[in-house]
Amino acid sequence: MLIAIDGTSLYWDHEKYRQQMRGSLINELDATTREPHHRYLRGPTTSGVQDRWIADEALGSIREWVRRGDRRVVLAGYSRGGAVAIYVARRLQREDWARELKVACLALFDAVDRDLVLNATTIPGNVEHAYHALRDPRVGSRSYFGNCGETIDHPGKLIRHRFFGTHAAMGGLPFTGDHPLHEEAAMGLTELPYSVVASARIAAPGMVDERPRLVPITHAQDQAAAAAVKQWMWGHLRAHGVVA
Repeated sequence: MLIAIDGTSLYWDHEKYRQQMRGSLINELDATTREPHHRYLRGPTTSGVQDRWIADEALGSIREWVRRGDRRVVLAGYSRGGAVAIYVARRLQREDWARELKVACLALFDAVDRDLVLNATTIPGNVEHAYHALRDPRVGSRSYFGNCGETIDHPGKLIRHRFFGTHAAMGGLPFTGDHPLHEEAAMGLTELPYSVVASARIAAPGMVDERPRLVPITHAQDQAAAAAVKQWMWGHLRAHGVVA
């Protein structure tokens, strides 16, 4: 089985979300997987209030498929969808009906946890193999927040790889988010300048990625990064039989 959770959006309107995320790697993974049971779940809005609802939906599907005899669990998530995927894996450790389950493979595309109470910092040890495609901090994309899922509990195995691309490119949607063409942080409806957020270090040290933008990136480079992410992740997924 596969649960694939996509990234964050301004919109809870599902049609607008579908248009925005068309072409994402999570969409493609759900469309091409070899897993007999699979479900695509949209990501939360910028408020993150839907995180637990999404996790509950995922757990409901997993429980039903386990009832049907499918006990092989594969999880995937992009951006905050990645944080929700980690949280789902942790919830599986606590559910009576799922305690014997293992997550065979967890695919993370630049997972970020912006929910203050969602426990997604570390990947739980019931995940056997995890793969995490991360944006290179030198690009400066989304420099005001860092990643989750960069460590894993024993005995799980984690492989990470950084790509020179934006946060959007990590999800297969190059240059559809921030456009870090200059050293100044890109501004958007849901973004704060790097200089403002970095000042929060006194109140909440370690809560944001404080590394400045160092190297501007072009549209062509971002497209190349998205292609490289897919090639790298699909290689691992193919080894686990998730895709052909």
